[in-house]
Amino acid sequence: MSDYKLLSASEPCAVRRISDGACIPPDPANTDYAAYLVWKKQGGVPLPASTDVERRAGITAAVKLEAGRRILLVAPDYKQRNLTARAAELAIKGVANWTADEQAEHAAGQAIWDTIKAIRQRSNLLEAQVATMDRAALDAFDPTADAAWVL
Repeated sequence: MSDYKLLSASEPCAVRRISDGACIPPDPANTDYAAYLVWKKQGGVPLPASTDVERRAGITAAVKLEAGRRILLVAPDYKQRNLTARAAELAIKGVANWTADEQAEHAAGQAIWDTIKAIRQRSNLLEAQVATMDRAALDAFDPTADAAWVL
């Protein structure tokens, strides 16, 4: 297994150290880059840079994971199941028969579902944007950054 991965198709370029994910700029005065050059001189072979297709697939998967994480922060699985079950009970009872408390309960549950829908919609939008990004945009995009998820 390699200790480093190239971040561009040709060298000199920045490299990613696999052990900690550090991005190391191609500056011989940088001690981490100097260590990389020594490692290479000793026979180390870095992993090649990802293709744009591989990068897009990885970022798209990361967007989906981040959407799932954000949804679970809003409503963990058990809460989503409870909301669904309660909505079914209220539907059987019929809107015309709801008490004021049940109306408020339904509104609160709907607000949670609306937030989850907004996260899913944002995820879909981000995935579509990733599909059209060039290499520089792919390299700069952080799917976990809150700015990407402004609803």
